[in-house]
Amino acid sequence: MGRKPRVERSSEEKWQIVQEGMKGGNVSETCRGHGITQTLYYRWKDEAEQGAKAALGGKSAAAAESEKDRRIRQLERTLGRKESRAAWSCQLSCHCCSIHGCLVVSSQAVVAKHRGPVSRS
Repeated sequence: MGRKPRVERSSEEKWQIVQEGMKGGNVSETCRGHGITQTLYYRWKDEAEQGAKAALGGKSAAAAESEKDRRIRQLERTLGRKESRAAWSCQLSCHCCSIHGCLVVSSQAVVAKHRGPVSRS
């Protein structure tokens, strides 16, 4: 059984299919009747619910999307700070290693910088 060609559906068609599945109660039949998978049906249903929540909350879909983008940027900045801390921590531990002959006065001040790998000649 081959794969069916992709059918582009309008948002109105998607909404009608979702409504039919919710009213009919049998999602399998609805999906078979329209030639879609249940996974696609539930994705459309989730998107419709998110849009409805945004509309009822007084936010447009664009505002809800920009809020999501703002949150993503905030998380990326937080992640970037954690990555830079991890890099500093790695650098500090390298400065503190006795293998390379680095010296440390305290856990906060490095006296001598890392000298590189020890040659074993």
